[in-house]
Amino acid sequence: LAGATVSLLIDGNDAGPMVWASGLNTLPYAGARVHLGLPYVSYMQTLSIAAEPAAYSKKKAIQNVTLWLNETRGIEVGPRKDGNFDNLKPRDQEDWNEPTRPKTGLNEALIDSEMHVQGSFVVRQRTPLPMEINSVIPVFKI
Repeated sequence: LAGATVSLLIDGNDAGPMVWASGLNTLPYAGARVHLGLPYVSYMQTLSIAAEPAAYSKKKAIQNVTLWLNETRGIEVGPRKDGNFDNLKPRDQEDWNEPTRPKTGLNEALIDSEMHVQGSFVVRQRTPLPMEINSVIPVFKI
């Protein structure tokens, strides 16, 4: 990995990318458990919305989406792969000095979507954190 940009996970938190030098390396901060690896970005794009037959060819806009997550952190939701993404709210019950726990259950996200025939959206994971999506429930307008 010498000379490669790696993703760091220190004590369960994304510590950002760094260039891994050969020999001795200095981490951005101390940690009890450190994982590193080559970075990659994961995308999930939904299929077209299954609306009633009269609405198949009409343009649709997704207003918000509810995701059923399992042990998931760090995901973003947007209207398309090259569009603007919004983070899912990362914290809801942890103390400020406690590490952020992965989310399990229903989580709602607003989407700044434009009208198009497919009515799909994209979920993105850019960090070395877990992502498991069991179902999606979109709210859309025609």
